Amino acid sequence: MAESLSYQRRGGFPPEHALPLVFKAIHVKARRFINLADPHISTMLAVSFEEIMKDQWWLAGTRGEESVSQAFGRAAHACRVDALAAPSAQPADLGLNIVLFGDNLAGNALKVLRGRRRR
Repeated sequence: MAESLSYQRRGGFPPEHALPLVFKAIHVKARRFINLADPHISTMLAVSFEEIMKDQWWLAGTRGEESVSQAFGRAAHACRVDALAAPSAQPADLGLNIVLFGDNLAGNALKVLRGRRRR
């Protein structure tokens, strides 16, 4: 929710324009998964975790550029990676955001979890 509201604020929209939000729990079987919070991954990429976290991807497009995080996402997609995990920047201690590349996932890799209905 924090990520979504942050996106709305950057666009100049008040939070009430972003609501209601719909949340779904999903189960994903990712065969190829990259966790950008893993220090070994950032060493292999020669990009620091701090650089990824400070990347203002929404501004790069306005300058006709590709941001570091977008370039990495594009490359991961091209390499048939199923999913990426990246720490939340809104604030950073909220956990991980999971980015799914749906067209890279196997046909049965994604399942929407449904709870019991309340009466």
